[in-house]
Amino acid sequence: MVRVSGKIRSILVDAGLVTQEDWNSARESGKPPVDVLLERGTLTEERLFEVLGLTSGLPPVDLTRVKPDPQAIEALPQEMCTEHCVLPLARNGDNLTVVISDPFDVMLLDDLNLKARCRVRPVLSYPAAIRRAQAVVFNRDQQQVDELLEGVSSQDLIVEEGSVEDLESATAVGKEDVPAVKLVNLIILRALREKASDIHVEPMNTSVRIRYRIDGCLVEAMNPPKAMLPALLSRLKILANLDIAIRFEPQDGKFQIRYENRNIDFRLSTLPVVGGEKAVMRILDQGSGTVRLDSLGFEPRCLQDFRNAVNAPHGMVLVTGPTGSGKSTTLYAAMSEVASIDVNVVTVEDPVEYRMNGINQVPVAPKRGLTFAGALRSILRQDPDVILVGEIRDKETAEIAVKAALTGHLVLSTLHTNDAVQAVTRL
Repeated sequence: MVRVSGKIRSILVDAGLVTQEDWNSARESGKPPVDVLLERGTLTEERLFEVLGLTSGLPPVDLTRVKPDPQAIEALPQEMCTEHCVLPLARNGDNLTVVISDPFDVMLLDDLNLKARCRVRPVLSYPAAIRRAQAVVFNRDQQQVDELLEGVSSQDLIVEEGSVEDLESATAVGKEDVPAVKLVNLIILRALREKASDIHVEPMNTSVRIRYRIDGCLVEAMNPPKAMLPALLSRLKILANLDIAIRFEPQDGKFQIRYENRNIDFRLSTLPVVGGEKAVMRILDQGSGTVRLDSLGFEPRCLQDFRNAVNAPHGMVLVTGPTGSGKSTTLYAAMSEVASIDVNVVTVEDPVEYRMNGINQVPVAPKRGLTFAGALRSILRQDPDVILVGEIRDKETAEIAVKAALTGHLVLSTLHTNDAVQAVTRL
């Protein structure tokens, strides 16, 4: 129930707009007294706004003509807005315009300033109008989900064996109608169609922000309602064989999707954050095929220099850059150039991102004792010509890779740096 200060009662009674008996009767209904008085016709909106505006000095606002700014709504938690019958309308720098129903609740105004971390400028409306506006902003979940998921079927994606659920089986029992299942399908489908490398699922104040990393840049894709977050994360955890009951600890898992007759692997990582859990999925499209070096955007001279390096009989080639910059894509393009019937190519990766015919690919398994360094030692006894190390992460791996390059092998690897020059410092 909305808290109403005694001052509003006194103002309305003193102004002769209502009697004490009218107020007591409205209060007994269990609803906000002002709403009840308006519903009964005892009080009119015009007179209410006029009196409260004059006594408080706050301007009234007609919420049927004002559309709240989505960025302003993010300034206050939905729970707080619902509990206290308030709604952010607009933000201008450090000033946040918030519609309230009780201009004399000083404690509430202080709480709003603290929570929003900016200067709150209140405007007036009555509780029922604010509730209706909140319903449009906060409680449109089903309508928004239906619009978002229109035309998406669980048959578009099939979870490969090894996952807990098969989406085709889910269809048989009607589970495809569950919004969370269809929403996950939609998120994945759009990511695949837009050739994203990563999917970010992040809790916001009133929504869930879905972002794709495309060509190294994060792009906002959609904003489902915040109420969808628990079911959305549970669905992802089920696909990746994770414990849905664990919400306050990071988890890592993986699953595979079959889409348009090709297998696509997903690595899922969850992390507890303020407001819920954040999830990130790395997309490893096994069937998309490796790209060619000449399609990566190299300038002609740089392309020739790079080709000369990866076709050398021995040495080391490091592809460096930040996350999502295309290091693995560049390496696999190079591998497709050097792989041939007379060359023994062995890779050690975590995980194997793309499967290539004619190349021996070793997945790292730290839990079983197979690390990058350990795998490299074994590979050196396999008579390799070319060795690909997915990433040089530690000193031991770097030492073994350098020794291999100095003893007649060609070593290709990646290093996590901001640019090529920093690779020397990192080593």
